[in-house]
Amino acid sequence: MRMTTGLYPTSPVTEVIRAKRNADYSPHNYQIVLTVGEPEEDPEESHPGNPPAIGYKMEFLIKGHLLPSESDSQPIDQLCAIFDADIRRAVTAGGVEWYRFGDWAVNARVGATTNFDRDGGIGGVTVPVIVTYRISENDPYESRA
Repeated sequence: MRMTTGLYPTSPVTEVIRAKRNADYSPHNYQIVLTVGEPEEDPEESHPGNPPAIGYKMEFLIKGHLLPSESDSQPIDQLCAIFDADIRRAVTAGGVEWYRFGDWAVNARVGATTNFDRDGGIGGVTVPVIVTYRISENDPYESRA
């Protein structure tokens, strides 16, 4: 699979998985692992009403693993920068209102990327996406975006 959302050569993503409870996966080159954080109530996004709408923020971490071969001549920091850009491009590819996730969210933003270590060296990038959403107090399946 190749991310194809831009004009430049893109990262050859090999797999996208959602982490399970026991993190039972083996990292490999250009693998993406999605983890979901705990929702935090956001009183500023809550609205009164009958029933009231409760606002929440939730962080999704997109972890892009890089395990280049020893013979790869491209520096790891350059690979990280390209992979980061490709992940950001893929997340925001939904058009002008990508941050609404089809009216399921009030807002979303891509946070600051961090590199993570593996075996004493850089192992890839972590790109946070923070999503703000609202649900009815008495029906968590009803979006109030």
